[in-house]
Amino acid sequence: MVKGVSQSPQKENGYTAIANTLMEALSRTRIPGEARQVLDFVLRKTYGFNKKSDKINLAQFCQGTGLKKPTIIRAINKLLSMNMVVIKKDNAIYTTYSFNKHYTTWKPLSKKITVIKKDNEDYRKSKCGLSKKITTIITKVDSTKVDSTKDPRFADFSESFHKKAKQAEQYGFNIYMLINTFYKKSKLIEQLPEKMLATVLDEVIHRNSQICDPFPYFMKVLKEKSCEHFSSQAQESNTGKRDGFAESIHSILNK
Repeated sequence: MVKGVSQSPQKENGYTAIANTLMEALSRTRIPGEARQVLDFVLRKTYGFNKKSDKINLAQFCQGTGLKKPTIIRAINKLLSMNMVVIKKDNAIYTTYSFNKHYTTWKPLSKKITVIKKDNEDYRKSKCGLSKKITTIITKVDSTKVDSTKDPRFADFSESFHKKAKQAEQYGFNIYMLINTFYKKSKLIEQLPEKMLATVLDEVIHRNSQICDPFPYFMKVLKEKSCEHFSSQAQESNTGKRDGFAESIHSILNK
């Protein structure tokens, strides 16, 4: 039993008012377990206090759901992708959450499809003539997932960089995936300097809060840090001019 909670909960001790139409829509919607926990907590903090929105920090989510920060961030991002919650940032500390009651705009998970195949070879070998059933669950595969240990772009990066990258992931910021997305969009051939990317990670870690739109944020910070990086390089070389690579980076970021 949860400490401080009655064994026989009563409506008179407090309740969360939610329309039956919304409850029916929720019961028809496939939501991952941890994402549903976070959604329930948002409902408790908003509708449970007769409010449309509420300022909730990660520590409150952790305490209310029993989940860890990285799990909370993944769950929030899942709810955002399903268009079930709305987030507004007042400043670097507080984030305001509200439940999207317009259920026709939700984007539920696609249903899992089970495909049964007949293994012909096993059928021929089997004495009883029974075929082996092979069940394949078809699920959505994240093709953008990056293995930093195998990708040649990150092969020469230092151990300290990879440690920072892992630390930044708890804020929903996967720099390996973002770098690869940047390469695809920009068609850049040269490798981004580790030192410059490390300052991007420092900015994320210093921010110390969840990042809901990682790629736009990555581009914004990358633009700022590239200016600092190439300016300092030009000063060190006593030329006062950016090299061709620096110019190409800035032309891409300024598009």
